Amino acid sequence: MGIWIATVAATLGVTGIAAYVQFAPASEVPKELRRREPEDKPSPAQPPRPQMQSVSIAVPRIEGDDVVFDVKPLQVPGAKDPYVVAFQSFLSQSNIAPTEARLLSVSVEDGHAVLSFNEAFRAGYGSMEESMLLRGLLRTAGLFPEVSSVEILVDGQPLGSLGHLEVPARVPVIRESEPSDTLPIEGPEPP
Repeated sequence: MGIWIATVAATLGVTGIAAYVQFAPASEVPKELRRREPEDKPSPAQPPRPQMQSVSIAVPRIEGDDVVFDVKPLQVPGAKDPYVVAFQSFLSQSNIAPTEARLLSVSVEDGHAVLSFNEAFRAGYGSMEESMLLRGLLRTAGLFPEVSSVEILVDGQPLGSLGHLEVPARVPVIRESEPSDTLPIEGPEPP
């Protein structure tokens, strides 16, 4: 019976100390009983909040007998590549390329952008669609001031041609200030 009383007393003592430490104000807990944090432990870092960037794309539309390009702004979350978002959005909003056409990557070095598309990008287009597609890509690239030329790859190989238009490896971009029918590559005149 004495052991039982000693065990109950010890349990009550430990419970009492735990309650005192938990519910007593920190100023009343003796320093030697306070929990110590390691001094060299860094504070937990907050992940950076994604910042939005703004980019623009050139979306073609038919106005009478002419093709006009409207510049539309886009918001790009900080974690996304603004080039990829811009060119993929152009593909989606232009309604020229098939829905399966995807931009796989964009790299920009010394003012030269390399756009790499999947095989679906090479779908058969009429001459007007080819012209609109290429002008739209070059106009969208021209909205990035740091980009001066574009190269188009399909499945890692130079595009060469979409059928009617020969596309060299390095095509100058089209700036917003240039006429709507500008296309700096060889082939039939755009409509």
